[in-house]
Amino acid sequence: MRIIELDGSRMDSVANTHRYLQTDTELPAYEGEDLKAMKDMLAEISENTFIFVQNSQAMEAALGEYASRLIGLWRESERENRYLCFFMR
Repeated sequence: MRIIELDGSRMDSVANTHRYLQTDTELPAYEGEDLKAMKDMLAEISENTFIFVQNSQAMEAALGEYASRLIGLWRESERENRYLCFFMR
């Protein structure tokens, strides 16, 4: 089982969000700075993985609509991949 903690306050722009997720977390690497690439990466996770997003309100305030799309992608990935579980704090 993997537990990954993300800090929403580090996701203050689209570019910073992808840079942070690709380099400063325990998530697998993915190519490109877009949601499709992230979704493909999340689909490949094959061990129980719990992802806690702390400071999610800071992320939502900074990213606006993009945060809604990102959270929607995480929820969709959770439904499609039985190994994933996201928690927002």
